[in-house]
Amino acid sequence: MEFLETERLYLRPWEPDDWAALWALGSDPEAFPAMGWAQPAGEEAARETAAELARSDVDYAIAEKETDRIVGSIHIPHRCPAGVEPPLPYRTLTFSLLPEFRGRGYMQEAVQEMVRHIFEDLGLGMLWSFWPEGCDKARRILERADFQPDLVRTEPMPGGSRTIHHMTLTWEAWVDQWREDRLFEMLMTSYF
Repeated sequence: MEFLETERLYLRPWEPDDWAALWALGSDPEAFPAMGWAQPAGEEAARETAAELARSDVDYAIAEKETDRIVGSIHIPHRCPAGVEPPLPYRTLTFSLLPEFRGRGYMQEAVQEMVRHIFEDLGLGMLWSFWPEGCDKARRILERADFQPDLVRTEPMPGGSRTIHHMTLTWEAWVDQWREDRLFEMLMTSYF
């Protein structure tokens, strides 16, 4: 599993000793359902989940560089239909951040790095994500990362059902935006 970093964050593999941070994420009622996980039912379940995530190649802990404190999680499962070989060239992106770290731009930073990793390092062609109705922060994070609306549907969730907005980002759209951003930077630096 890749160890990724941004200006302020590490995106690193989970470790079994990270169970307390996982428990804290699990205490946020929006966090685990948004990632498609069941909330750990107790300390022992959090320990088991942390040990399971430590063996995963698609689950990353998001840690502050300065303190190494885990502030969130990012998950990039294959979600490929059973029996499809070779695996389809896309991933699904889900993410969660502890409430006390929201509003600092951490998740935007982590999502941008994960998108780069998906397209540059893994060489995949498309990325899916979603946000539950009313979760405007997640919608804004995805829009800033250039995800485009794809479909809206009602899906079962723990405790009932919710309207889920699905979004996609293709490699081509990401490269086009990257080129636009670099061109703008070059023009601004040559002008001033």
